[in-house]
Amino acid sequence: MGVIAAYSVDWANQAILFYLVSYLLASFAVFIVMSFAAKGDDAEPTLQHYQDFARRQPFLGGVLAVGLGSLAGIPPLGGFVAKLFIFVAAFQAGLYNLLGVAVLGVVISIYYYFGWIRMAFLSSPNGTELEEATSVTLPLKDRLVMGVLVLATVLLGIYPALLGL
Repeated sequence: MGVIAAYSVDWANQAILFYLVSYLLASFAVFIVMSFAAKGDDAEPTLQHYQDFARRQPFLGGVLAVGLGSLAGIPPLGGFVAKLFIFVAAFQAGLYNLLGVAVLGVVISIYYYFGWIRMAFLSSPNGTELEEATSVTLPLKDRLVMGVLVLATVLLGIYPALLGL
């Protein structure tokens, strides 16, 4: 949608770049968390791997929430601003039908991502507890990388001019 809008909206290329950077940061954050959640066995990851995840791994749960929130387009995260820029460019380009489909896609993605966040942050159903997973000890460099990803995602949502928009 952004690429099509770029044919008639001058600043749409900057919006596309902003979207790609925001999506990259959020995706990296989520995939790093997934690598720790899988504990070396990522053959068939399911949402059940994330049940009570934030209670067991609060730092990783926070990183997961920020990454998924940005991918879903929740303010004040970078993904929200990125989608907003793309949507405004599409609106200015007169791509109303495409914009309607994109908004429907956002609604569907919010439902999916919030299901994942709900699984990670809410307790087990019926009070049953999953087997207590061993706590993952995160090396300092991994914590720093995840912290930078979260900080950059939040900063891009609050101050998009960091990338020139």
